[in-house]
Amino acid sequence: MSLTDPQETVETNGAKHNSNELSLSINGAGSDAVSSPSPKAHSNYVEFSASILDEACGHILDRQRSRAATMAPEISAPYEPPHYPIEEQESLRHIVERSISMRPTRAHTAPFDDERCLLSEEEREAKNRESHLIDSLVNDEEESADGPLKSFCYRRLQYLSYKYQLHVLLNEVKESAAQKEVAHRDFYNVRKVDTHLHASSSMNQKHLLRYIKKKIRTVPDMVVCKNSKGEPMTLKNVFDSMRLTPYDLSVDMLDVHALSDASNEEFFGKRFHSLARGSPTDASASSLTQEVSLDTEEVPPTRCPVACCCPVCRCCRTSSSGHAPSPAAASVPRSDNVPGIASDRNTFHRFDKFNAKYNPIGESRLREIFIKTDNYIGGEFFAEIMKEVMSDLEESKYQYAEPRLSIYAKEPTEWDDLAKWAIDNGVYSQHVRWLIQVPRLYDIYRAKNMMKNFEKMLENLFVPLFEATSNPEKHPELHRFLQHVIGFDSVDDESKPENVNIDSSLPHPDEWNSEENPPYTYYLYYMYANIVILNQFRKQRGMNTFVFRPHSGEAGHVQHLVAAYLLAENISHGLVLRKVPVLQYLFYLCQIGIAMSPLSNNSLFLNYHRNPLHEYHQRGLVVSLSTDDPLQFHYTKEPLMEEYSIAAQVWKLSSVDMCELARNSVLMSGFPHRYKQYWLGSRYAEEGVEGNDLKRTNIPTIRMAFRHETLVEELKTICKSAKGIWE
Repeated sequence: MSLTDPQETVETNGAKHNSNELSLSINGAGSDAVSSPSPKAHSNYVEFSASILDEACGHILDRQRSRAATMAPEISAPYEPPHYPIEEQESLRHIVERSISMRPTRAHTAPFDDERCLLSEEEREAKNRESHLIDSLVNDEEESADGPLKSFCYRRLQYLSYKYQLHVLLNEVKESAAQKEVAHRDFYNVRKVDTHLHASSSMNQKHLLRYIKKKIRTVPDMVVCKNSKGEPMTLKNVFDSMRLTPYDLSVDMLDVHALSDASNEEFFGKRFHSLARGSPTDASASSLTQEVSLDTEEVPPTRCPVACCCPVCRCCRTSSSGHAPSPAAASVPRSDNVPGIASDRNTFHRFDKFNAKYNPIGESRLREIFIKTDNYIGGEFFAEIMKEVMSDLEESKYQYAEPRLSIYAKEPTEWDDLAKWAIDNGVYSQHVRWLIQVPRLYDIYRAKNMMKNFEKMLENLFVPLFEATSNPEKHPELHRFLQHVIGFDSVDDESKPENVNIDSSLPHPDEWNSEENPPYTYYLYYMYANIVILNQFRKQRGMNTFVFRPHSGEAGHVQHLVAAYLLAENISHGLVLRKVPVLQYLFYLCQIGIAMSPLSNNSLFLNYHRNPLHEYHQRGLVVSLSTDDPLQFHYTKEPLMEEYSIAAQVWKLSSVDMCELARNSVLMSGFPHRYKQYWLGSRYAEEGVEGNDLKRTNIPTIRMAFRHETLVEELKTICKSAKGIWE
């Protein structure tokens, strides 16, 4: 089956784009012949911020010039068989060893020593500017200590907000008239991509319930798992052990929605009391007391909140006093930690409760059976659910998605297992591209003696990819699967406390053997460094490369966003940016994409009316709407449209605003270049009005001109100010 859709055969006038097409038209703004500012123009905001602005100016322009370098790979067929010649690379072992434990201070005496060996002189200078900027923003905490700089950036952001409001006041009618002149096109049939979606929760709760009921009716005698004694259990046995029939099941009993209340308390309470009295053990008893399996963003609390060993917490297996818990305490779940017995109505600021929502009916066994890729049945049920989700996307025609699949890096075989799941079950769609999310769970693996140091986790994550790149014939399924993978994500609960001081005293990965989890920035740097090496290697062999799009700024320290600014192509969430005007202004100047999920944030960290998405959009940051976890946060068959609908009602977004958000989602996505040409216009990579095709995007020319001219003006302001002070 060819990947090319009939739509994609439309002529694009043979347009070709190179990296220069994305560079700003004012790339030389910093060197324009401008008179030096008068003494009066040297306000305190600029005088005290000269060094930061100078470094930021160079960094901003370099990021703008390199935007086109991350074009998505062209894919000719679903899971195309490997066609590369078998050619063993003698330096593969050296490449892998160097990239996994990359030390920036090492001598560059061999090829692929670290990413700087692979960069040109101009790129090295850009990296030096980045390092100076990170020193200013992180080590010296200039973004907090430099009041004038904060004031300068805050005022520029306020200016951008007011300028947008003035533009809307003057041109709203003209924009609406321009849209009405376009035949056929409206918000519903412009392309939009869900750029932040976790595969294991990509279905809504009704969809999951309907599928579970169908399987109980159609294949009740199918062996789906083993009990605690190692005996096979059919699907009927599993539900008999829970004393449930298909008729009993309902959305309320499923209890996977983040806003569901304690409606199952009486039902679960009877089971727990009978369990505590010593009633005959059954399969449900072991499943209720086993620890929650790892998935998407689930992470345990850093310290167990109760005195005894809580059965759904992976952070400890003994009581706080250091003694083993009593049998009763170990077997009877507490109401504040067990799904279905929530002490609150929702999961606000309770990431542990949110993670527990992944267990249908409070049973981790059901989660393992229905939404796992590596279970007893080889992920067959989950593959069928994903294909149904993909079918819904194809039916909608104009909606696309980039679901995240998990690689935990516990074992090097995870990659081959995941690829086999995708290939054998035919989990493929023209409307879907995969991202790989890596939970930051080293501390859990180390506590269980699953690995000796952090280097082992990096090896498990990247060595299989280097091997598949070096010799695709030895990993045919992984090679074919990687053609449909566009990048990596780093996930976890960002609100967990951590050591935010990053300096040269931190141990290298092969020396990080303590049970303490590495900081967020440490994870990001070593993932980024290995991705850089891997991309260079794959590029040399003519294969597709990957981008880095981590979760960042959902909660936690501002350093998370600083690291993402320097290392990431796009980010997800970005809520903390609202508190840091300097970083927010830099994200605007560099046009770094932010995939935002207001409904998800409303249930976890920030009430909907306080979400900064509308403010970011007004100021010109590249933001898009995404769903995050439809299983927990949405009700309809089209969760992405649900996000747009609610945002439009709450913030009174116009049709132009909605189409602009949709266009941003396509630009941020990893879909192939030829797809974007058809969706946005053959010249979409060009700047300003030239890059807009009103018949495809439904965005009036006047809006695109406003956005481009405003960005150019801001960059000129920064570059000229920095140049004038430097002289």
